[in-house]
Amino acid sequence: MLKHNLTILGCTNVSCHHKNYLDLLNSLNQDIVFLHPPWGGPSYKDNDEVELFLGDVPLDA
Repeated sequence: MLKHNLTILGCTNVSCHHKNYLDLLNSLNQDIVFLHPPWGGPSYKDNDEVELFLGDVPLDA
């Protein structure tokens, strides 16, 4: 969806990577990073807190 939206907006100086960001972060020259971590699906609303991870790293760390 991100690639599609970037095409519609005419953004050409963008690289999309569908990989574990932790494997790429030291090898990329980046100005902006858009992350879409697994969030547990619609049932997240039933929880008082939501824990998000990037690989094994909690995003609240």
